[in-house]
Amino acid sequence: MATRSVSKYLGLERALQEALAQRDRNAVTQLLAEDFDVRNAASPDAVSADDWLRRELAAPRARIVRDLSVREFDDLAIVSFLLDPALAGRGAATLFVVDVWRRSSGKLLVRYAERAAAPSARPSRPSGRE
Repeated sequence: MATRSVSKYLGLERALQEALAQRDRNAVTQLLAEDFDVRNAASPDAVSADDWLRRELAAPRARIVRDLSVREFDDLAIVSFLLDPALAGRGAATLFVVDVWRRSSGKLLVRYAERAAAPSARPSRPSGRE
């Protein structure tokens, strides 16, 4: 059975993915902190919220959150998970994502995302971790 924290952040991550897939800019921005940015190994510079959102909304992709875990420290929640493409295809890759959420506001502060080196296969049965 998933913990209360896993259930809470799984809901937030799924809501974010759903809003992105539906190109709902307002719903996405309600989940992001004012100074939200994205980082990855390809660039030493952070991607601003505006640039990230423009790219994500221009070519929305349905994605599935799985294998989510949460560590809470004071007012921060560190949430890591795999983000699978809903449909396999050209350029579709599983991402390993680490999101940092502010617990008190429920806002996403920063996202670290990179292509998963060798993602595990999707489980045939739920593990209870989600």
